[in-house]
Parts: sequence; structure tokens; C-alpha cells
Amino acid sequence: LSRGLGDVYKRQLWLCLFVGLLASKSGYLSLGVVGVWSLWSTRNQGKSILSRLKYVITAVFLFGALLYLTPAGERLAELFNNDEVQQTNTSHAVTSSGMRMVAWNSSLELIASNPFGLGTGNVQSSLREVYKSKEEWKVYEDGLNAHNQYLQLLLENGWPAFLLLVAAFVFFIRTAKRNKDPIAMLFASLIILNMMFESFLERQEGIVFT
Repeated sequence: LSRGLGDVYKRQLWLCLFVGLLASKSGYLSLGVVGVWSLWSTRNQGKSILSRLKYVITAVFLFGALLYLTPAGERLAELFNNDEVQQTNTSHAVTSSGMRMVAWNSSLELIASNPFGLGTGNVQSSLREVYKSKEEWKVYEDGLNAHNQYLQLLLENGWPAFLLLVAAFVFFIRTAKRNKDPIAMLFASLIILNMMFESFLERQEGIVFT
């Protein structure tokens, strides 16, 4: 990195503010990945541990304040509330985490019986049938997709397509490592992570980066 350590961490503080206001759980995980990468990438810039640590502490306090003062904290708390998240056997999955668990479990059921996929145009109707059979009416009415790109791909085109995607990621990461390109490796890591929580390629943001 050509810029100083201070510039790097100032950007991290702004990123922390932006992600906190988005109230996205996958965003929080991505922020953690970027933070670790920033510490690692600036390790040889001659700054003391204390100098680097003050930015980390500032970011933690800023992020904590955002969680306390905004709805972001409530969304994150869902992950640790078993009564809200583990609702897959009832008809009361209304939180984002609970609904996502229903979508994941329903997707896994369909994948188990359709190893070569359902076809691109049949996934949503098949998922809705499963939601209906489980009496998960909120998920049914919202018509949720798999909320996981890996599950979405397995549902649409089966294991062959999934293995091709894995091979593409492996090739990309190995190429980035061979070229000593940490930005490319960070980019790949963030895409892999966010695909776990969203049907990434089903959204415009996942196809066209702005």
C-alpha cells in the first residue's frame, strides 16, 4: 500500500460507519474480514503496535455505538436468540434470521431429492410449495429465494454447476496468490463470504458492481 497507515484506518472508520448504518449481518462479517486484512497488509509500515491499536479501539467503539443506537443491534441480536432463529418447525418465522433458516432448510430438502437441479425457472415455485407445506406463511408470502448463492446454484443446476463455481474460485485465488495481489484475494474472500448469506447472482448488485 502506497498510503500511510493513518489513511488506511481512516477509511476503515468511514467503512465501519457505513456498514453499521446498513444494519447488514453479512456486512458486519465482511467488515471484520477487511479489518483483519488491513492490519495484516500494513504490518511492515514501521508503525508501533500502539499506533495501530488506537485505530482498532476507535473502530470498535464506533461500531459498538452504532449497534446500540440503531436497529443494527436488534438485527445482530437475532443471531443469539434461539427462540427467534430456530423457528423452522413452526409457522411463526418472522425475523430475518428465522426466515433465512427456513429458506436454507427448505432448499436443502429440495437439493437432496434433486441432485442435478430443478432448472432455472422452477426454483421459486418449488420453494414456495415447501414453505406452504411447512405452513411458513410469512416466508411463503414474501416468496424468499434460497438466500444463499451456493444453495441457489444447487437448486437451479445441481452439483455440476456448484463444482464449476468452486473451481472458478480456486483458480481465481491461486492466480491472485501467484501474482501477489492481496486486493484480488480480499475481493474473492468477500464474494465467497457474502454468497453464503444472499443469492448473490440473483440480484443486480451481485452482477453489476457500482
